[in-house]
Amino acid sequence: MEAETIDGVFTIFLKGEIDAQNANEIEEKIDRVLPARGEAPLAFDAKELTYISSAGLRLILSVQKHLGQKISVINVSSNVMAIFQMAGFQTLMHIKGA
Repeated sequence: MEAETIDGVFTIFLKGEIDAQNANEIEEKIDRVLPARGEAPLAFDAKELTYISSAGLRLILSVQKHLGQKISVINVSSNVMAIFQMAGFQTLMHIKGA
C-alpha cells in the first residue's frame, strides 16, 4: 500500500476493489502505514479505486473512528461516488470527486 505526505496531508492510495474478500488485508496494510502519519490529517486517494462494497465502507469509517477526526476521500470516480452517496458518507467525511 502506497502512502505519502502531500502538502501536509498523509495520503493513502486505494487501488482496485475493496470488498469482503480483501477488506481485512487492506485494513492490515493501512494499520502498518498509519504510524508514519504522525499528527497530519488523513486522506484516502481513490483515483485508482474501481469499486467499494459495504465492507470497504465499514473499513474507511472504522479508520475515521479510530483517529477521532474527519478524514477525506479524494479523487473519487463517479461510480464510486454513487456508492458513497448511497451510504450517506458525504455527511460523515469529506468526499471529493476526481
